[in-house]
Amino acid sequence: MDAQEHFDGRYEVEEKFRDVNLAELRQKLAELGAKPFIEGGSETDIYFDRGEGELSAKNQAFVLRELRPSGRVLIISKGPEPDACSALETKGFDQAVELFEGLGYREIRRLEKQRDVYFLGDCHITLDDVAPFGQFAEVAIMVKTKMELTAAREKVRHTIGLLGLDHATVETRSYADMFDEMTD
Repeated sequence: MDAQEHFDGRYEVEEKFRDVNLAELRQKLAELGAKPFIEGGSETDIYFDRGEGELSAKNQAFVLRELRPSGRVLIISKGPEPDACSALETKGFDQAVELFEGLGYREIRRLEKQRDVYFLGDCHITLDDVAPFGQFAEVAIMVKTKMELTAAREKVRHTIGLLGLDHATVETRSYADMFDEMTD
């Protein structure tokens, strides 16, 4: 599976773990033969909405993500179904912000994170440092159809076991939810 295939799909099965020792997890990934995709990366996510939270009310998220140092820019749509996630690569982060604002969207939150990404089998594993929330690991798979979700969940569970991640530290909130709780 090449790098692009790891992120090709309409649905994302994901488990997130908080309070992770990133150095230990990097070592475990190396022992398992995981392939580094991005090391030392950083990302800016700008969340947009319209009106009085039109998208949020429908359990949807509209995100513009800038990845550094690659300079890649992604437009991401999540929801309204629990695993629904689509992404489109574009150019010009600042131009995309202007376009969305011109269409009536407004920035509702901005998150910064340090992120490493590894591939292990069909899964991609992200190691995140998100101030002020701490360090996290996510194990995820993108799939194209709902029929693939059950098998994807099993692959994610298997990879979690290989990595020795503790189910007591599962984090069900998104970074956006954590941000909103902090600012309420």
